[in-house]
Amino acid sequence: MKKPILRSTLKFLLILVFCFISLYAFADSITHNAKTNSVLIVCDGLDAGKPYSFIATRSANVENGLTQADLIYLNQFKASSEGTIRVMLMDDGLLGVCFYVGGEMQGVQLLRYIGKYGEITSSIQTPAMLKDIEDEAFAGETFQAAYLGNVESIGSKAFLDCEELIYVQIRSRTTEIADDAFQGCRNLLFSCYEDSSAYRYAKQHSFAVEIIPSAE
Repeated sequence: MKKPILRSTLKFLLILVFCFISLYAFADSITHNAKTNSVLIVCDGLDAGKPYSFIATRSANVENGLTQADLIYLNQFKASSEGTIRVMLMDDGLLGVCFYVGGEMQGVQLLRYIGKYGEITSSIQTPAMLKDIEDEAFAGETFQAAYLGNVESIGSKAFLDCEELIYVQIRSRTTEIADDAFQGCRNLLFSCYEDSSAYRYAKQHSFAVEIIPSAE
């Protein structure tokens, strides 16, 4: 009775070791270039010279299959001599898109999740008592999301050249926003009420909008 238990234990340990190695072997990355308005996806740890499928989809669960509506981009690339694939896509509605690479890796056919573009990893949240954001208050900062609560005004160039900023939430309906408050921010999604000044500002400057339900 001891041998099956021993084999199961060894198998479990080998799986753990494989997962540990996999975690640190891959250096996948998703990088936004504000100057060219493009996204560079780098897949690492592949078998050099072998072909791989690259998939961009709005579905976070591709194991159950893909629909044409979910599929954004599909192509095949050959891994470089360093075992990498580099794919550059224009950032035209890619926010929230998931990237995968599929093919044979170390003799095993698999589909690997690379990441989700626009996944928030750094953010700021203004305190409840803060009502005014001053001119150039956050100019050049590198956070990805700004939760601005019920601020009453956002000054000139307050978020100037915040190239990593992709999400702004404003819960006030009457916030006064300087025309150049978000100058240099190219890939913004505003979360706000439909009857708010923030909504009108976002539409005027061609930023994407996520509507906060009126009941909230």
